[in-house]
Amino acid sequence: MKRKNSLCLVFAAALLAPACGDDDGGGGSPDSSLPSADAALIDAADNVDANPSVDAMAPTADAMTPDAMVPVPDAMPLVGIAAARAQADGATSVILSNVLVTYKKANVGNDVAGFFIQKDMTGPALFIAVDPTTLTPEPAVGDDVSLRITNMATSGALRQADAVADWAVNSSGNSLAGLLQDVGAAADLVSAIGDYESELITTRLTVVDVFGSAGTDHQAATVETAGVTGDTNLKLRIPTTMQDAYGFVNTCTLTVSNTAMWRFGAVAQVSSYDAGELSSITCPAPTIDSVVANSATEIAITLNRNVDAASIVGDGSQFTFDNGLTASAASASGRVITVTTAAQSAGQAYVVTVAGSVLDILAGSAAGTGNFNGFGTPETACDDGMDNDTDGLIDCQDPNCSADAACQFLSQLYIWEVDADTPSTDALEYLEIWNNTGGSVDLDAGNYYVILVNGGGDVVYRSWKLTGTLADDDVYVVGATAVTPTPDLVVTPATNLIQNGADGVLLVQCASCTGDGTAEFGGLVIAAGAITSNNGHTATRLDAMAYDTNDSDDAGLLAGLEVAVQWNEDANGAKDTESNKRTSLNGFSTQLASPDVK
Repeated sequence: MKRKNSLCLVFAAALLAPACGDDDGGGGSPDSSLPSADAALIDAADNVDANPSVDAMAPTADAMTPDAMVPVPDAMPLVGIAAARAQADGATSVILSNVLVTYKKANVGNDVAGFFIQKDMTGPALFIAVDPTTLTPEPAVGDDVSLRITNMATSGALRQADAVADWAVNSSGNSLAGLLQDVGAAADLVSAIGDYESELITTRLTVVDVFGSAGTDHQAATVETAGVTGDTNLKLRIPTTMQDAYGFVNTCTLTVSNTAMWRFGAVAQVSSYDAGELSSITCPAPTIDSVVANSATEIAITLNRNVDAASIVGDGSQFTFDNGLTASAASASGRVITVTTAAQSAGQAYVVTVAGSVLDILAGSAAGTGNFNGFGTPETACDDGMDNDTDGLIDCQDPNCSADAACQFLSQLYIWEVDADTPSTDALEYLEIWNNTGGSVDLDAGNYYVILVNGGGDVVYRSWKLTGTLADDDVYVVGATAVTPTPDLVVTPATNLIQNGADGVLLVQCASCTGDGTAEFGGLVIAAGAITSNNGHTATRLDAMAYDTNDSDDAGLLAGLEVAVQWNEDANGAKDTESNKRTSLNGFSTQLASPDVK
């Protein structure tokens, strides 16, 4: 019987042996606590060799009873990173042994905390979407670890494990030099992102676009490497706090090292969460974003990049002014330089000159000038779109401006508010018409039309005939179906209703018009002078406004609309939540969007 069991062990060990090798994805061998199939085979063979009469004693297969046979395992354990990545989303069991922790990712915005593991330079690698602080001991970069993956998932096409068991740290402080790969020359970094995702990389980048929102508390911009150019699916994605600090702009170059390659769908995202991963940064000189008087004796100068606080001289001598104003002290924190001044004249326009010795954190000179008004300006400027006396009332909203010529509205309808850029697919765009006639207006009978003008060629791209009635001093909302409260006139399309600019809005009255907006004005080129509809009817101009989101003024558009100013909806850097709202006869101001609120 003993020899019979030995033969069964030999047979079972031979079956186990092929499954114990490492996978071709660098996943590593099973945990050393698991029995070695090769060792089992040797032990069994030793038992056979020790008893030369084994052949005589061993019964035939037919003579063996089920109770005497050693069962063969139903399935062999899955082993290695490649095996894990190959699993469908859901519960699984994959053993990973002696893999290295290459990167830890903090919980920023909606991004989950986790860490990355890898065994070979060319991967594969895997994101473990488990908060490192929930594991004991907590993983650190450079740890050699073993674990068992119990659930696989996919987020934005990125494979990840979101549940693990049997966690163990085998050793710490291991070098990652053998895993770090330079992907700067990789021409397939985007097209084959699945072959790079989660792997430890370094690369040299050039920023070729402006940074914009890339998820909660993140910013991203298109970048190029030596291997990939002209592909908008290659991005640098960093926390908003990092972008605020560095102020990366078009043409900035930098090296990002020792970071894990991220992806979102087809977009390859080189990411960084630690300033220590950035080096050899070259950017254009910093610019002055704004100058504001905080008080009668203090101003704040804000740059587009963090200031090198050590470059600021405490006596304020690096800041000079016109109109007799002087500085006596200065300090810096983040992007803001605070300068103590002599008493400012309320409402006085000043120019501050910043010396070239003021530096940003990249050692770039902040030399330049900025304009501001002395603190405490009374609301005597009633058409500049500003709250000059800081009472929360802008231009004609302030009773101090009630007698100003800029606030003498005619008895007619006016364009009151235009929100041309809202989050994501622009499903919340709208415009408002204000009634200043002194009485209720029958819009149907009055034949009023709102016309949207494309700055590219000054061509009408949408137009609607207004319906219903509008009470005196009330506003009439024209907007997409998702706008709340529900617009007075719900129009299509449901998204991207109003172009972002440089474009315009025109309000006309056409007494003889009988068709709808498209029939009367669709495709019409708007030029200065009389407006004749497609059906030969003459329309009277009531009001017009031109707007943009950081675009250059369009001279042709301004001429066609017969207005002098093109209003920037992103003047405060908040185009997704602010709109252009009328504040005077000829002026608008960027304020929090408020549909159906005058």
